Amino acid sequence: MTHLEPEEKDSANIHRHWDSRSERYTGGDALVTALDDGWLIRGVVFRQEHWLAGVRRVTVYHVELVRDGQRRKMLVLQNPYVNKLLYGMESQVVLINQRKETAFHPYS
Repeated sequence: MTHLEPEEKDSANIHRHWDSRSERYTGGDALVTALDDGWLIRGVVFRQEHWLAGVRRVTVYHVELVRDGQRRKMLVLQNPYVNKLLYGMESQVVLINQRKETAFHPYS
């Protein structure tokens, strides 16, 4: 299980309510809020890539959180802040799908 140490917390005092029943995907601010509220990352974080029109990648992290015997799954949209947070916490991040082969330039 992974959590933020007090000295690793972002100093911006971010608090973002999130509920999967009203919002399927969320941002890094909701993940930070959950970690600050005592939730811990359980196990592997899965990274899923979606390709829009074959040329624009959207990455979603599947994060399982636990606290006091409760579990919740959070789907967090990737951005540089989320990358730094997850990799800085040394979370094990595993790609769960690969880009389908296309005739597009490999760096598109």
